[in-house]
Amino acid sequence: MECKELPMKPKAFISCPDMILAEVFLQLEKLLDLVWGGCNLGQQAVLNNLRDALIWIVGGNEKITVELLKKSKIRFIVYIGEQLSTAYGPGAEEFCKTNRICVLTTGGGREAVALSVIEEMLAHKRRQQSRIMRSFKSPPGARKILQSDKIVVVGAGGIGSLILKLLRDKCGCTNLWYAGGRGSKPELEKEGYRYISSLLDAFRADIVSVHLTYIPGVTEKIIGLDELSNLRRYGLFLNYARAWLVNPDGLLKFLLKRRDARAIFDPFYVEGAELGSLRNMHDPLSEILRAILRRKLNFESRGHTAIYRDEAYLQYGISLLQILSQILQELR
Repeated sequence: MECKELPMKPKAFISCPDMILAEVFLQLEKLLDLVWGGCNLGQQAVLNNLRDALIWIVGGNEKITVELLKKSKIRFIVYIGEQLSTAYGPGAEEFCKTNRICVLTTGGGREAVALSVIEEMLAHKRRQQSRIMRSFKSPPGARKILQSDKIVVVGAGGIGSLILKLLRDKCGCTNLWYAGGRGSKPELEKEGYRYISSLLDAFRADIVSVHLTYIPGVTEKIIGLDELSNLRRYGLFLNYARAWLVNPDGLLKFLLKRRDARAIFDPFYVEGAELGSLRNMHDPLSEILRAILRRKLNFESRGHTAIYRDEAYLQYGISLLQILSQILQELR
């Protein structure tokens, strides 16, 4: 990742410094006139930093908004991660196209997310087996720990399909299903994964992992109490996708009713921008989310790359430097 320092450096604003490793920062400083700050700066502070920048490096929970773009000289936006669609505010994507602002994404991080999801599944199963051992004073069978569970991935895109593959190849799982999206996929059916058309039926499983794209008015709050209640005894519900795929009121009722089950979400759901925006609007739904935390229910929030975060950030960094090298070639 060695980069040569240039005599004339274009100004760039990094609004997601926590997603960039120190060794990548050192290389960026050779290429760019850097200004950086966290997404908690507030919109006016972000605008002040963007005003004279040509390049905006953005990621995580931040939003690309028309208001910010209109008042800046930005020509290039580099999004760290894969889910660029979730970063656009209303009208921002069209504004970028109309005004010829080049938007690029680093991609990467899929394997880190997939491995983190599987680690959570394994940890959940170990706790469950430990409970059985205490109750019956005999160890579980020698079979692989997840092998007998019915596992459903809701949203079998890049990350979801990789989870299915790793569960089969690394964990010996055979009872693997997928749901959501636009229907069954021939490439997944060929691999032996089976499609469930109904979300209600999809939740009749031991483990459900959600990786759907959030589309307002389409996938918004499509998972509610009815779906969650179908989860099998001692089931695990993982949501490393966006918050509003799940109805918060249904989630709270489910957690109060089903103390045997567990739910794990990305911190974005309970600590990040989505909850923050609700709080700012005094929306009563934010109170529901805080009630879940206050009551210390069987609910946890952990980052979607967990212990594999540094590996994901290294992938992001390598791709970021490659993209910036191409941008600088164009600016010369």
